[in-house]
This record gives sequence, C-alpha cells and structure tokens, in this order.
Amino acid sequence: MLVGDAPYARVFVPAPRRGDMKQGDVLDVKLEDGRTFKASVRSIRSEASFTPYYALAGDDAARLVYRAELVLQGDGVADLPAGLPASAYQKAP
Repeated sequence: MLVGDAPYARVFVPAPRRGDMKQGDVLDVKLEDGRTFKASVRSIRSEASFTPYYALAGDDAARLVYRAELVLQGDGVADLPAGLPASAYQKAP
C-alpha cells in the first residue's frame, strides 16, 4: 500500500489471471486489518517478472507475475498509512 494524492496498492497478478484483467477494472482490496475498499486498475505491466521474494511460498515461487497498481476509492483512503499489506480480489462474472 502506497499513499499520496491518490492512495494505491501495488499487487502482483499471477500469469494465469493476467488475461482476465485490464486497465479500468474494479477490484476489491482487503487490508490486513480487515477493511475492504474498491479499487480501479491504473496500470498493469506488460512484461512478466518472477514472484517477488517476499511472496515466495511453495509452488508459487517459480511462477511469473505482472505488477499492477490499483487506485483505492472510498471514504478513509486518504488517511491510510503507507506500507499496509493488502490483497486484491476480482469477483467472478
């Protein structure tokens, strides 16, 4: 979680989910403290990278991911501190 004029979450999208996501999509972002916010996809990298070292776990360690930035929306986002762990979820159609 990063803050500023428009607080945003930096997330890593697994390669199998990359084709389902595009700029402007709306996702749910859940913070570690349980709060949930709506967020829109501001950008997604077109170049894959390896799973970041802090997300390494079991079989996921070798998978490719794409970095994305999600702009948070709603009351209270301006007061969020930087560095909060967050997860993003895209609802099934």
